[in-house]
Amino acid sequence: MSKIEKAISNGRNAGRQFLACRTDSKREGEIAEHSTTIEKRLKTDFPEMRIGSDFLAHAEKKLEASASFAVMMVRIDDLPHPDEPCISVWPETAAAVAKVVASECRDQDGIWGEIEAGIFCCCFTEKTEAFCIEIAEKMKNHIKQVCSETISAGIAVFPTATYQIKQIFENARKALDHAAFFGPNSIACFDSVSLNISGDKFYQSGDTAKAVEEFKQALLLDPLNINVYNSLGVCYGELGELPEALKSFETAIAIDPKEVMAFYNAGLIHLLMGDKEKALDYFLKSDRINHGLFEIVFETGKLYLEQGAYKSAMPFFERAVNLRPESAHAFRCLGDCLAAENLIDEAINAYKKAVKLNPNEAAGLSALGTLFDLKNENPEIALTFCKKSVEIAPENGLFRNRLGRLYLKEGRLADALKEFEQADRLGHDSSEFIEKIQRLKAETLGN
Repeated sequence: MSKIEKAISNGRNAGRQFLACRTDSKREGEIAEHSTTIEKRLKTDFPEMRIGSDFLAHAEKKLEASASFAVMMVRIDDLPHPDEPCISVWPETAAAVAKVVASECRDQDGIWGEIEAGIFCCCFTEKTEAFCIEIAEKMKNHIKQVCSETISAGIAVFPTATYQIKQIFENARKALDHAAFFGPNSIACFDSVSLNISGDKFYQSGDTAKAVEEFKQALLLDPLNINVYNSLGVCYGELGELPEALKSFETAIAIDPKEVMAFYNAGLIHLLMGDKEKALDYFLKSDRINHGLFEIVFETGKLYLEQGAYKSAMPFFERAVNLRPESAHAFRCLGDCLAAENLIDEAINAYKKAVKLNPNEAAGLSALGTLFDLKNENPEIALTFCKKSVEIAPENGLFRNRLGRLYLKEGRLADALKEFEQADRLGHDSSEFIEKIQRLKAETLGN
């Protein structure tokens, strides 16, 4: 058996994963169930207050003749879950915060309203980001005196780039999500990071095309934002637009030659484009920049493994299992390298760990059965493992071939022939064994 059949499982995970700078905020959602109760309470104190789309339409009309203005979204932090006991007193809290917002807006000749439960919007003509930051800080300090809650604020100004008046309100909301990224009691102004966060949310929700548009807008605001180039490249990669993806990653690398994610992702693109040598070169460069990222170490090892460079692959998989000891796939690949180098006992230990972590690791089960047979140990367990691997992956010709060999060794010619014929049909050449069984059957009939 040469090199234990060129790495004992010869398996490959088709799902290549890009590295992305995730921008998940620490805030998970809003309260909608109690919005009616909250609005009723606010209307008691502020009968003229406009809410939702009514406020937005009113504000847009007021601002349409303004050469410049600022919009600030203010959100009460840590909204309780609807099932929490404190939800019953929350309308009172909302009213207390609303009074502070209304007072500051009145003093600064601004307009305000409620966008949705727990989120208020303030608009100020001919004002700047710095002005809004000052007002937000005053609100935060005032709110400390009247209740135990904190607020976060998102700020956007007009004019900004090519955004229209209506879009400034959207930008302020994106800035508010940007603030949530930093946790409660935070303030953020709309910028390329706000758009990166917004784009990442679209990407995670499956709207990759919309994410691309957000990232493109972010680069108009900050043409040197490395994270945005990387995010844009990830989107292009997911969309199959590989040249555009590579261009984005290469731009990030040009801006910062130590940008590890861009190097790794560029390597993935070269891999998807069929250039494994360039892919390996990029993976190695990214590993030199950051020696401790599992994805980089694992993918580098897999490329060496596929090339049959088992000694080169082995240290990468050894590092991979140390970086992520819960990865059955990494242990199985390490087992492949050890088996290929005829380090049978070490390979068995690696495969055992893979199967323990994932009892449905078909390649590991098949490999264990083959190695037990190679050592002439535990024939029943060897057969059980190989049968299980075929049950899990019936379309794998290699696994069927191995099972057929065990049946043949036991003299179960009919069972062996069935597996070899299936293996041959699935593309794993088993003609030698099929012919051997046919000769044995002929000899038996001749006798």
